[in-house]
Formats: sequence, C-alpha cells, structure tokens
Amino acid sequence: MGAEREAETSNQVSGGQLGNVVMAREISGPVTFTTAGRGVPAYLQDPSRWPLAGEWDALTAGAHRARPDDSGDAVPPYVPRDQDELIRARLRHAAETGGLVLVVGDSTAGKTRACFEALRTQLPEYRVAAPTAGPNLVTVVEVIDRTATRCAVWLDDLESYLGAGGLEPGLLAEFGRLRIPVLATMRHQQFEIFTTPGDTEGAGTEHTRSALTGARVLRQLDIVEIDRLWSAGELERAGEADDDRIADALTHHGPYGLAEYLAAGPALLQEWHRAARPGGHPRAAALIAAAVDLARTGLAPPYAVRLLTKAHEPYLTAAGGPLLRPESLDTALAGQRRACPRVTAMASAELVQPRREMRRTSDSVGQQSHANRELVTTNQWTLTLPRSFSRISVASSR
Repeated sequence: MGAEREAETSNQVSGGQLGNVVMAREISGPVTFTTAGRGVPAYLQDPSRWPLAGEWDALTAGAHRARPDDSGDAVPPYVPRDQDELIRARLRHAAETGGLVLVVGDSTAGKTRACFEALRTQLPEYRVAAPTAGPNLVTVVEVIDRTATRCAVWLDDLESYLGAGGLEPGLLAEFGRLRIPVLATMRHQQFEIFTTPGDTEGAGTEHTRSALTGARVLRQLDIVEIDRLWSAGELERAGEADDDRIADALTHHGPYGLAEYLAAGPALLQEWHRAARPGGHPRAAALIAAAVDLARTGLAPPYAVRLLTKAHEPYLTAAGGPLLRPESLDTALAGQRRACPRVTAMASAELVQPRREMRRTSDSVGQQSHANRELVTTNQWTLTLPRSFSRISVASSR
C-alpha cells in the first residue's frame, strides 16, 4: 500500500546460440543446475588438438587396410587415379571460397584414399576436423567460426551427417560464409537412396524429413565419381609401383577393382576368424581353412563339394567340433553369402563353383594367413596328391 514498489528486473539474451539461462535480480552464493543436453567431446572444442592434414594417417581417415608389407605398413603406396586432378582442383577452390566437395563411388572403389591424398597434398597446413555424427558437425562449424582456425572438415560416409540437426542447407551455406573447405565421400547406393524420390507415404516422420533434408543438400552439389574398375591408364600407373601387394593385385584382381582386391584380404581374414568362434559359422570357417590349405599344396581350384566335405572335417574337429554347434554343410556353403554379403561374395559362395574367383580368394586369404598358419597337414596332402597326378596325366595326354 504505501510501500515502495520493487524495481522490475529485465534480462535479454541476443546473438549466439540459446543455452541454459538463469534470470534473477540478485544472486547470493553459487547456483548449480543439471541439464540433459548434448555433451560435446572436449577434442572437438579445441582445434589445436585436431591433426594437421600433412601429418594425418590414411587409416585414421578411413582408408581400407591392406595386407601389411614386411615393415608392417598396411597402407600401400598411392596409385594416382584419373579423377585426382579434378578432386584437387575443387578442393583448392573450396579452400578459397568455402564449400563441399563430394566424391561418390562403390564400396572399396578408392574414394577415401583419393580424398585423403588430395587433402594431404593440397592443404597440408590445415587442421582436420573429423566429427563422428551430424550434431558434432554443427559444433565443429561453431568452433571454427569462434576461433577463426584454418581448418578443413572431413566427412567420410556423408550419409551419416545428412539431415535435421546435422548437415542441412543452412549449414551448407555456412561453409561458404566461413570459407570452410569440406571434403566428403559417399557410396553410390546411399547417394541413390537420398536423391531418388521415394514413396511420400509417411512424409511427416522424422526419418522422411531427414531424407528430404539430405536430398536438398545433395542437389546443390556437383559430385565427382570414382569408378570401382580401374582404367587402362590407372592400371598402367599401378604397374609402375614398387610394391608386391599392388603387383599381386594386378595379376589376380580379375573382374574386381584394384582397391577392392587390396582391401579384400584383410576383410576376408577378419570374417574368417569371427566365423570360427562359437555362435558364428564354424563349419564355413573350416571349409575356408581347408580350401586355403588345398591351394597352398598347389592344387588349383575349383574344388568339388565331395573334396571340401572330406577336407574340412579335421579343421572343424580341431576347432572344437560339436562344442561349437556347427551349422549344416548346406548352410555353410549357401548361408555364408547371406550372413556376410560384402566379403563372402569373393569367398565361400565360390568355394565349389567352377570359376576363377576361388583362386583370387585363396590367394588373398592365403597370403594374409600364411605367416600365422602351420604346415599343411598330411591329410591335405593325402587328399591332394591323387588329384594333382590325375590333372597332370590329363594334361599330358592332350
């Protein structure tokens, strides 16, 4: 009534990004509050912790591991690709004006390695920010804006970043405003999923909205495509490389790309080891072990079902036999393709087919496993020698 009215307190927040705000006229003592908001990894907030492009590692960038050489290096020398100059020219332009350079191709076509070499050679003094998800990409852009650090953004498998809360048209525009060069890769299959109009049913769902947002981003880009199969010029340059792994790939790659062949050995070996574990595909693993050792004896594939059936049993028994609960023979021969489609297309499904792929599979896996494998068993030699002599006799009579 006659008391003096307390002055009103007015607080405003403007600019930047709205976070947690406490509004009060006067605060005495500490204030603590807890939020379930998105945590930002510490390394993403400090560009000085990001690697320099010229010192970055190809495997860290996402390049496929190949069979290690005698020094243990799992990254073969780089063989220049036909699209290298285009990728590098666009990256240099993006460093001046900002923007996203997208390289599209099949799995193991060599996209990541080509982009890595472009970044390493063209912008060696740039810091490399490699966020692991879309929301972290937003944080990276904010950090670059705040610190004015000269950085390039690396987005291997771009589909992981597209959509609301990640890479959307507004953020793409920010790359240009801040002059941030962004280098990205994407598989053809994923690119088609985003860019091919789909069923509009359920257009209100979050997944569909993210897909539409990603499509709007991709439509603004002029992509660079890398072929899985190497051109004559690329194969000629590969022949000039002083590396046994590349020389072997040139000899045996057949209908597969060179990069695809180089990556297949380690991938097959990992699949093979995982399959041998309980709950995996132990009979399929034993079949592959038998096929590898048959190849090591010098018996050329293809191998008949009857031979593999007899040859694989000792391997299955040695691994644990019934304790592993092995799958049936039919499942082992036919089901592995469904279980591991990307790798086993070059392996178990070809074990008994009269095709040359088994030779490449045996070579690739055999070279990977040779250092860790024991001598070929007497059982394998016993199975192999009569067939070898039979083939020699047939060849001599022709």
